[in-house]
Amino acid sequence: MSLVETVDQVISNAFVFVDALQDEAEFRTEALHLTSAGRVYLPFRNGEGLSFAPAKFIGYRNNDFDTYRIEVNERSGGTARAAISRVYGFDAQENDDLERQLENYCDALGVPLHNNRHSFWLTEDATRGIQRDRSAIADYDSNAQHNDDPEYRKRMAGSYVRNQKVRNAVLARAGGKCEYCQEVGFRDIRGKSFLEAHHVIALSEQGVDKTTNVIALCPNHHREAHFGSQWQGLQDQFLKILKKLDL
Repeated sequence: MSLVETVDQVISNAFVFVDALQDEAEFRTEALHLTSAGRVYLPFRNGEGLSFAPAKFIGYRNNDFDTYRIEVNERSGGTARAAISRVYGFDAQENDDLERQLENYCDALGVPLHNNRHSFWLTEDATRGIQRDRSAIADYDSNAQHNDDPEYRKRMAGSYVRNQKVRNAVLARAGGKCEYCQEVGFRDIRGKSFLEAHHVIALSEQGVDKTTNVIALCPNHHREAHFGSQWQGLQDQFLKILKKLDL
């Protein structure tokens, strides 16, 4: 069993892990158990928000669940943690904000988070994802550039759990193209077109967490929708697009 040696290997394993959490995935049961029972996690950017991958899975090189099933009894979470810490150059640590996000993440998956002490690698993704005075996008910290429009700030206040199934359905509907500008997103490390799911009417404004209120956007237009001076005009255009898609 070879341990990870690069960040790319860690992140690749993390995406393999979250892919197994999809509804029809063959290894969903194992992935759900590992998510709820883990002790040390890598929080990483997965579209709109953070996903959490446990060390015991992502710490071994070129990992997949067939291999995991064979080796599970020989694997050590502590050994995996040490390998990942060597890769990043720092160890995982406890964090109250990420603890709450992990709880929300497990709730959204429908599994209870075990009452363990949890630690996290505070990577750049994790730091950005910590929930302090969050906007509806749920992936920028309070030191980021925000839209100063007071009406915008009032409407976007709050933090809400999103349904991963809705996000997946919207991204599948988009087929790799921004549903606003029709440009193909850049290729992520899995070779897939990268888009982000955006709630047009924020959940804090009683917007529904359904595909009729969520649009797939390229990163540029997603940020403009939150931070641009013309956000209201974009919102109106997004609603018109979604209305046509729902016909």
